[in-house]
Amino acid sequence: MKYDTYKPVIGLEIHQLDPMVASLQDTDATAMKLWKAARHVVKPQSTPTQLLALVSTQDGEALVPVADAVFMAINGTKHAATTNEKGEAALNPLPFGIYDYQCELPGYQSFLLKQQKVVRCRVNKVAVVLKRAA
Repeated sequence: MKYDTYKPVIGLEIHQLDPMVASLQDTDATAMKLWKAARHVVKPQSTPTQLLALVSTQDGEALVPVADAVFMAINGTKHAATTNEKGEAALNPLPFGIYDYQCELPGYQSFLLKQQKVVRCRVNKVAVVLKRAA
Protein backbone atom coordinates (compact mmCIF):
# COMPACT_ATOMS: atom_id res chain seq x y z
CA MET A 1 0.00 0.00 0.00
CA LYS A 2 1.52 3.32 -1.04
CA TYR A 3 0.43 6.80 0.07
CA ASP A 4 0.84 10.14 -1.66
CA THR A 5 3.13 11.79 0.92
CA TYR A 6 6.23 10.72 2.80
CA LYS A 7 7.21 12.56 5.96
CA PRO A 8 9.84 11.75 8.60
CA VAL A 9 8.53 10.26 11.84
CA ILE A 10 11.03 10.18 14.72
CA GLY A 11 14.01 9.15 12.63
CA LEU A 12 12.11 6.79 10.30
CA GLU A 13 10.54 7.54 6.97
CA ILE A 14 6.82 7.03 6.48
CA HIS A 15 7.53 4.87 3.43
CA GLN A 16 9.47 2.49 5.73
CA LEU A 17 6.66 2.29 8.27
CA ASP A 18 3.74 1.98 5.84
CA PRO A 19 4.63 -1.54 4.58
CA MET A 20 5.16 -2.76 8.14
CA VAL A 21 1.82 -1.34 9.28
CA ALA A 22 0.11 -2.58 6.10
CA SER A 23 1.19 -6.14 7.01
CA LEU A 24 -0.88 -5.78 10.19
CA GLN A 25 -4.04 -5.10 8.19
CA ASP A 26 -4.90 -8.80 7.96
CA THR A 27 -4.77 -9.20 11.74
CA ASP A 28 -6.23 -5.84 12.77
CA ALA A 29 -8.01 -3.78 10.11
CA THR A 30 -9.02 -1.13 12.67
CA ALA A 31 -5.38 -0.48 13.60
CA MET A 32 -4.56 0.02 9.92
CA LYS A 33 -7.38 2.56 9.52
CA LEU A 34 -6.17 4.45 12.62
CA TRP A 35 -2.59 4.49 11.32
CA LYS A 36 -3.70 5.75 7.91
CA ALA A 37 -5.74 8.57 9.49
CA ALA A 38 -3.15 9.52 12.12
CA ARG A 39 -0.16 9.73 9.79
CA HIS A 40 -1.79 12.57 7.86
CA VAL A 41 -2.84 14.61 10.90
CA VAL A 42 0.23 15.71 12.82
CA LYS A 43 3.96 15.94 12.43
CA PRO A 44 5.49 15.80 15.94
CA GLN A 45 7.50 18.98 15.36
CA SER A 46 4.42 20.98 14.33
CA THR A 47 1.94 20.14 17.12
CA PRO A 48 0.49 23.48 18.19
CA THR A 49 1.71 25.01 21.40
CA GLN A 50 -1.07 26.96 23.10
CA LEU A 51 -1.51 29.43 25.92
CA LEU A 52 -4.84 29.80 27.70
CA ALA A 53 -5.28 32.76 30.04
CA LEU A 54 -8.12 32.71 32.56
CA VAL A 55 -8.77 36.34 33.57
CA SER A 56 -10.94 37.28 36.55
CA THR A 57 -11.48 39.85 39.30
CA GLN A 58 -12.02 39.27 43.01
CA ASP A 59 -15.53 39.94 44.30
CA GLY A 60 -15.45 39.09 48.00
CA GLU A 61 -14.50 35.41 48.14
CA ALA A 62 -15.50 34.68 44.54
CA LEU A 63 -13.52 35.06 41.34
CA VAL A 64 -15.59 36.64 38.57
CA PRO A 65 -14.57 36.08 34.90
CA VAL A 66 -13.74 39.25 32.98
CA ALA A 67 -14.73 39.80 29.34
CA ASP A 68 -12.95 42.21 26.95
CA ALA A 69 -9.59 42.23 28.76
CA VAL A 70 -6.55 42.18 26.47
CA PHE A 71 -4.07 39.43 27.34
CA MET A 72 -0.60 39.48 25.77
CA ALA A 73 2.39 37.15 25.67
CA ILE A 74 5.54 39.06 24.71
CA ASN A 75 8.96 37.69 23.74
CA GLY A 76 10.10 40.31 21.28
CA THR A 77 6.91 39.68 19.35
CA LYS A 78 3.57 40.59 20.91
CA HIS A 79 0.85 37.94 20.74
CA ALA A 80 -2.54 39.20 21.96
CA ALA A 81 -6.08 37.96 22.46
CA THR A 82 -9.24 39.44 24.01
CA THR A 83 -11.07 37.52 26.73
CA ASN A 84 -14.53 36.11 26.11
CA GLU A 85 -17.49 36.11 28.54
CA LYS A 86 -15.87 33.18 30.41
CA GLY A 87 -12.69 35.23 30.94
CA GLU A 88 -10.71 33.05 28.54
CA ALA A 89 -8.13 34.30 26.07
CA ALA A 90 -6.44 31.72 23.84
CA LEU A 91 -3.20 32.18 21.93
CA ASN A 92 -2.96 29.35 19.45
CA PRO A 93 -0.60 28.49 17.91
CA LEU A 94 2.16 30.12 19.95
CA PRO A 95 5.87 29.37 19.53
CA PHE A 96 7.31 27.78 22.66
CA GLY A 97 9.82 29.79 24.69
CA ILE A 98 10.06 32.38 27.47
CA TYR A 99 7.41 35.12 27.60
CA ASP A 100 6.31 38.07 29.69
CA TYR A 101 2.54 37.99 30.28
CA GLN A 102 0.59 41.23 30.40
CA CYS A 103 -3.12 41.88 30.81
CA GLU A 104 -4.99 45.18 30.56
CA LEU A 105 -8.56 46.33 31.12
CA PRO A 106 -9.73 49.93 31.61
CA GLY A 107 -10.44 50.66 35.29
CA TYR A 108 -8.04 47.93 36.48
CA GLN A 109 -4.32 47.81 37.29
CA SER A 110 -2.13 46.31 34.58
CA PHE A 111 -1.07 42.75 35.25
CA LEU A 112 2.54 41.74 34.50
CA LEU A 113 4.23 38.38 35.00
CA LYS A 114 7.79 38.11 33.69
CA GLN A 115 9.90 35.27 32.31
CA GLN A 116 7.30 32.51 32.06
CA LYS A 117 8.08 29.32 30.19
CA VAL A 118 5.65 28.19 27.49
CA VAL A 119 6.18 24.47 27.03
CA ARG A 120 6.18 22.97 23.56
CA CYS A 121 3.23 20.88 22.30
CA ARG A 122 0.83 21.47 25.17
CA VAL A 123 -1.88 23.79 26.40
CA ASN A 124 -0.11 26.09 28.85
CA LYS A 125 -2.38 27.90 31.32
CA VAL A 126 -2.10 31.08 33.36
CA ALA A 127 -4.57 32.49 35.88
CA VAL A 128 -4.80 36.29 36.01
CA VAL A 129 -6.60 38.16 38.79
CA LEU A 130 -7.03 41.85 38.00
CA LYS A 131 -7.28 44.45 40.77
CA ARG A 132 -9.32 47.65 40.50
CA ALA A 133 -7.30 50.80 39.84
CA ALA A 134 -7.08 53.21 42.75
